Amino acid sequence: MLFSSLTFLFYFLPLTIICYFILPFRIWRNLILLAASLLFYSWGEPRMVILMVVEVLLTYGLTLFMDKSQKGKKLLLVLTVELDLLILICYKYTNFFVVLINDIFHTFIETLEISLPVGISFYTFQMISYVVDVYRNKAKVQKNPLNLLLYVSMFPQLIAGPIVRYESIEKEIEERKETFEGFSNGLRRFITGLGKKIIFANSFAVVSDYVFKELPVNEYTSTLCWLGAIAYTLQIYFDFSGYSDMAIGLGKMFGFTYPENFNYPYIASSITDFWRRWHMSLSSWFRDYVYIPLGGNRVPKWRWFLNIFIVWLLTGFWHGASYNFILWGLYFGVILVIEKLFLLKVLKYAYVIRNIYSLLLIIIGWVIFNCSGVEQIRLFLSAMFSSLPHFSIEFMNELNYAYLIIYFILGILFCTPLMKYVTEWMNKIAITGVIYDAALVLILAVCVMFLINNSYNPFLYFRF
Repeated sequence: MLFSSLTFLFYFLPLTIICYFILPFRIWRNLILLAASLLFYSWGEPRMVILMVVEVLLTYGLTLFMDKSQKGKKLLLVLTVELDLLILICYKYTNFFVVLINDIFHTFIETLEISLPVGISFYTFQMISYVVDVYRNKAKVQKNPLNLLLYVSMFPQLIAGPIVRYESIEKEIEERKETFEGFSNGLRRFITGLGKKIIFANSFAVVSDYVFKELPVNEYTSTLCWLGAIAYTLQIYFDFSGYSDMAIGLGKMFGFTYPENFNYPYIASSITDFWRRWHMSLSSWFRDYVYIPLGGNRVPKWRWFLNIFIVWLLTGFWHGASYNFILWGLYFGVILVIEKLFLLKVLKYAYVIRNIYSLLLIIIGWVIFNCSGVEQIRLFLSAMFSSLPHFSIEFMNELNYAYLIIYFILGILFCTPLMKYVTEWMNKIAITGVIYDAALVLILAVCVMFLINNSYNPFLYFRF
C-alpha cells in the first residue's frame, strides 16, 4: 500500500486515526498502531510480514540474552547483527552473486525466484541500530517484544524510512504526548509531501521513464539525455523527500518525532555538503555504525581513504544488487576522497562555480544510479557530452511534453529554501496562515484528482 493511494488516504488512514484516538490508554493505542502497521505491510505482501515478525522476535530474544550476559556480549552482538544481515543478503543479493559467479567463471548457474520484501533494507538497518545501541548502553533493552515490533514495523517509516534510531524514539513508544498542534502540523507536513510526490515526482517520471527506459539507445541525443537526466534528478528528489515528509508528518500525528531526511541537497556547495543534506538518516547511519567503527579519520591517511571507499561501496550495494549501484557508490567515494585531499579548500572560495560543480556531478551520479547497466551508462553519458543541448518550446512540443515546462520551473524553484521561507512566514501570520491552510486543502484536492484520473503512480524507493 502506498501513502499516495486512494485506499490509504480514504480508508486506511482515517480508520486508523479514529480507532487510535478513541482509545484512552497508551497500551491500547500502541496495539492499534501495531495492528495497523502489520496490516499496512501485509496489504501487498502477506507472506513477507511473517518474515519481518520472525526476524524482529529473533533480534529481540538475542538482544535480551546479550544484555543479561556477563560474558560473551560482543559475540552475541556479532551473532545478532550477522543474522539480520544474512536474511537481507539471502533475499536481496543471492541472485546478484549467482550472476557474478557466472560472469567470472563462465558457469551457467540458474538464478532463483526470490521476491524482495518491501522495505527490508530499511527495517534491517533499524534492527541493527537497536542491537548496537543496547550494546553501547545508549539505549535500554526492550523487554516487551510488541514494543520492539512496533518500533520496527511502524507504517509511517516502514517501507522507505527515514531510518529511525531506536534511541531516538525509545521513550516515545510508551511516554509520548499527542497534541492538536502536533497533529495539525503533522497533517500539513503530510499534505506537503503528498503534493511533492503526486504533482511533481509523478510528472517528472513521465519524462525520465521515457528517456531511460523506452528510448532506444541508438536514438540518444545530447538534448534528450540531458532532459531525461534533469527530469530524473528532480523526480528522485520529490519522490523520496515527499515520502519522507509524509512519514515525518504521520509520525507527528501520532506523537512521534522522526529525524529530518533532506535539507535542500541541490543547493550543496560540494559533494561532501550534498551528502550532509541528502538522505541524512542513511548517511548518519553509515557514519555511526560503519565509518567510525572502522576508525573514521583517526587512522593513517591510506586507511582513512580505504574506510571512505568501504562505506561508499556498501552504500551503493545497499541500494541494490546491481553493478550500476556499486559503480554509483564508488563514484561518490572517489569524489569525496578528492575533495578531502585538496578540492574542498579550493571550493571554499569558488562561490558560484562550486554550486554548478556540485549539481553537475550530482546529475551524472543520478544517471549512473538510474541506468540499467554499465553499457547504458557509457552510451548515455557519451550522448550527454557529445554536443551542446538545445531546449525549446518546439522541442518539448515534439515530445508532447510542453505542458511540463511549468513543472520544471516550479520544481527547480521548490528545490531551494525560498518557498520554505514563504510558507513559514504565511503560517505565522493569522490571515496568511489561513491562506496557507487553504492552499494545502487545494493541494490535497489536486492530488486526489490526479490519483483518480491517472493510475501512473510509481515509487522509486520501493525497490530498495
